[in-house]
Amino acid sequence: MIERLFHKGTIPLLEKNLSFAEQRHRVLANNVANVDTPLFKAKDLPVDSFRDLLDRSLRDQKRHPVGVFRFRGNGRIESNALGGISAPIIEEQDKTILRHDKNRMSMEIQMSKMNKNMLRYNVLLDLLRSSYRGLNTAISERPSGG
Repeated sequence: MIERLFHKGTIPLLEKNLSFAEQRHRVLANNVANVDTPLFKAKDLPVDSFRDLLDRSLRDQKRHPVGVFRFRGNGRIESNALGGISAPIIEEQDKTILRHDKNRMSMEIQMSKMNKNMLRYNVLLDLLRSSYRGLNTAISERPSGG
């Protein structure tokens, strides 16, 4: 019974998204930290592949009679033992101007990606908190707002 509560609805979807966003933040922060490192190549996570896998998992959830969410990986992006996501770090194909130190990374592009990712993370975290509050209210049989 309890397992079904945490594997249905939006909670598992939000948790997977948060895990991915947290990993991506570390990768992007590393890029920013190395913006002046000669020959450094910017890295990222496979965002489009992750979103495709989420879409596929949501479609599978709708077809499942109980509606349980199960993230189906693709061999590269998988659920890890803690219920989060394990995704490969890939080299970015940055098309900015080649600098004298052979580094093509743009601080503006990296900061923009990092800020968008952080905003996404914060929205997902607020949604997850709201989901847990609703679940807590339902379990404790207390009406919300009072």
